[in-house]
Amino acid sequence: MNDSLPYHTPPISLAVTTYNRPFQMLYEAIRIGLTHPAVSDVVIVDDCSTQHFDEIKAETDSLNALFSDKITLVRNAENLGMSRNKAHSIGLCKNDWVLVLKQTN
Repeated sequence: MNDSLPYHTPPISLAVTTYNRPFQMLYEAIRIGLTHPAVSDVVIVDDCSTQHFDEIKAETDSLNALFSDKITLVRNAENLGMSRNKAHSIGLCKNDWVLVLKQTN
């Protein structure tokens, strides 16, 4: 249980899917989750993008230094498509409660 919340809240995972989007758009989707006390992990799954992945990797490495490795970044070896990528991202989460976001949410 997290003592900074006024009631018992189970730990929550954020599952975020991305494809060919710059990091700034991705950051807008995850920034609140990074500081929310109930969110214990953020899983970002890149669906085999052809652009921006190196930028996303560098920025998430920097954020992990600030947020105690709260972010897991995975790049699919092949493009799974939206539905399978979403299911894959949920499967990588650590908690029973998962909030699924697209980077444009």
